[in-house]
Amino acid sequence: MDPSGNPSPDPREARMWRTLFLMTKENLLVLCSLCILGLPPVLVDLCALAMLTKQTIESSGGPKASGKLVSCIEYFAGKARVAKAFKKTRRASRAFDYMRSGRHNICENTGFMASVVALLSLRFAGLAHYATVCTSVCWVNRATNKRSKCFPLGTDRGYVAAGSVMGGRTAAMCLLTWALGSAFSLEQPKSSTMEFLASWQFVIDFFKQRGVCLKAHFLNMGSFLAPSKKPTVLYTVFNMEPFTQLPTPATQRRRRGRAPVTRQYTDGAGKRRCTGDAGLKDSQAYTPEFGRAMLAWWIRNKDDLKTEGRQRFEHAVREIRDASVAQLAALIMSYRSSPGFRFPEAQLDEFLDSALWPV
Repeated sequence: MDPSGNPSPDPREARMWRTLFLMTKENLLVLCSLCILGLPPVLVDLCALAMLTKQTIESSGGPKASGKLVSCIEYFAGKARVAKAFKKTRRASRAFDYMRSGRHNICENTGFMASVVALLSLRFAGLAHYATVCTSVCWVNRATNKRSKCFPLGTDRGYVAAGSVMGGRTAAMCLLTWALGSAFSLEQPKSSTMEFLASWQFVIDFFKQRGVCLKAHFLNMGSFLAPSKKPTVLYTVFNMEPFTQLPTPATQRRRRGRAPVTRQYTDGAGKRRCTGDAGLKDSQAYTPEFGRAMLAWWIRNKDDLKTEGRQRFEHAVREIRDASVAQLAALIMSYRSSPGFRFPEAQLDEFLDSALWPV
């Protein structure tokens, strides 16, 4: 039943009504701000589910019951160089990676829910850094994944499809990070085709319609003493131009790799080919210098990030601050009934339909 006493034919809609009336007014205002900023309704549902899950865990005295806020979350963290740089300066941070915990697999429903709940613990104007696995979107794997600008989904191989899901869910989380008042950065190899996925094209258009540009900052990881030069791109709506202006030291002045990154060979037909070598996986890890550079960027810009995020939120909710809980819930439900974009690669609707809602 909805609040008017009428039967609700859509089970998800009925769950959403119950969810909203279990929330604090502060959380309802945050959800309303997402609606007013124009986020797809499916992201509003996703955020509401994460809020209720977090609230349930904390009220039951779960492991994260303290509700401690963090200044940085590093997703697909690997060696967690960025998170560790924050931690070394006594700033709380989290490293999120399926290699650290099976519950951190963003392709699985439990891992994806955990990643969104973790995002809610990010301090206002904090930094969420995403280093989404690039195996199925980089040029070394192009002969197998078959991805291109015209055909971004590539083949139907399992790992390629999983890469598309990761890319779509990362796009959704980056948009949610910005809407919640924090900064995001996505790191990919320069040759990555992830930006051509439909979900990322939506994010690009979303920002463009609001006069904001999703910038691609090109740099070399060799500038941070990585063994390989590794041309890289950082995607963000914030100014990271200083990263692109750093010189790349000569090879002998950088860290020494344990093995070659790629190797060339001649196949049976006499065709020259290139493939990844033993050092390719090691080249994915950041150096401590890159982690410190990300920390230094955030320290320089955190006041501006806070001002911008606060202004965006206040502008969105200034006319509804005095509304009742019922009025805020009705506003959210009304917005959800409007046609919205489905993140095709992210499988968000499928996730929400199968998720275990704690109501």
